[in-house]
Amino acid sequence: MHRTERSPWSLALWISTVALASMPLLGMRPMVFVIIVWLILALFVRMRSANPTMVDRTALIVLSVPFLLIVLDLLRADSIASGWPFVERSAALVVFPIGFLLLGAPTDARTRSWFTTVFTLSGTVLALVVNALMLPYLSEAWEIDAPFSSTYRYELADISGVHPPYAAYWFLVGALFQLDVLLGAFNKWRPLRSLLWRTASVIILVVTALFIGSRMPLFAFGAGVVVLLFMRLPRAVAVRLSVLAMFLLGAAVLLSPGIRERMVEVLPFGNTTAQHIAMNSIEIRGPITDCSLALLEENWIVGVGAAEVQRSLDVCYGSLGLDHMVASGYGPHDQALHWWLSYGILGLAAFALLFGWCIRRAWQRKDALHLSFLLFMLLCSFTEDLLTRQWGVVLFACFNTFFVAGSTTEGSETNA
Repeated sequence: MHRTERSPWSLALWISTVALASMPLLGMRPMVFVIIVWLILALFVRMRSANPTMVDRTALIVLSVPFLLIVLDLLRADSIASGWPFVERSAALVVFPIGFLLLGAPTDARTRSWFTTVFTLSGTVLALVVNALMLPYLSEAWEIDAPFSSTYRYELADISGVHPPYAAYWFLVGALFQLDVLLGAFNKWRPLRSLLWRTASVIILVVTALFIGSRMPLFAFGAGVVVLLFMRLPRAVAVRLSVLAMFLLGAAVLLSPGIRERMVEVLPFGNTTAQHIAMNSIEIRGPITDCSLALLEENWIVGVGAAEVQRSLDVCYGSLGLDHMVASGYGPHDQALHWWLSYGILGLAAFALLFGWCIRRAWQRKDALHLSFLLFMLLCSFTEDLLTRQWGVVLFACFNTFFVAGSTTEGSETNA
């Protein structure tokens, strides 16, 4: 296939764009550096180009609204210093729309294929390295009969520096990307080696996510798989494969020690404790919900401001004698609720607009991968402050904006 010649600067921009997808292997500072270089190159290439850029103003506004709300919230913070960390962490919500939509960074079919492939490979390498380095610790835990789930999650965070649920997001999003390619093979021939390495990556990523044991990401992954099946295949085939996929995922839950231990906590007899200090991941949701709803009841219209949410929750935890929760700084663990508490009704509206508009756009374009990604992130945002933590917001803003700025689903059918 003939490829248009790229100028050196355009090639540098393309490379930096693809490099954004290596976020699972990059630490916080290297990722910020890559984003800055990418944005500068996008601006430089745009200034040198004689061709006018068609800017999707509606998309640019919708994707940037949450960030604008966060900036406006600075006006009622006690000081700029107290509110600035929230602006800084959320900057990805406006940086990626500027780069992809305003400056026209590449989002064509070939780039999309490379973008998703590099992300999957980065996640696979991270999973392999983490699992290899973790073997001695798991062996020690086995000898003293320590719980697999807590040991694995602690060591994963220690080795990678990533909060376990966010690592699970990376791994399962990477798996969704390659499942989309594999399903596309029903309609388009692919080399056997391509199918084999993609299948191997999916297995490695899903197994690692099962070991991590975060429940909602796995449930969201199952939902994302169903979306891909029904949008990619004939309905009768999709129904059969959906049943098979749910059976395999259920069997994996029973066989994997990580997710099995965490699922037991959901049951009434699962690891209930009398002491607050030993609360499991389900028991701890009670005080979080009670304190969050109590705060919302008094501030549901205008919110308390992003800088005050955690402080107010900590006061509530302290009044319940949950000092360990105060020390750990547990947030609402629900992104819509977090924005509602922070910015009032406008925060909830911004959340609904962001996901609602993007889902509608993906559905109109019949973009199976984008829709699957959005459903995955939406479900995960119900159990985590996903767009408040930097790794969560960078993952969402980067890929969501990339998909919105792209033209069609054809990119997921292109060989990398």
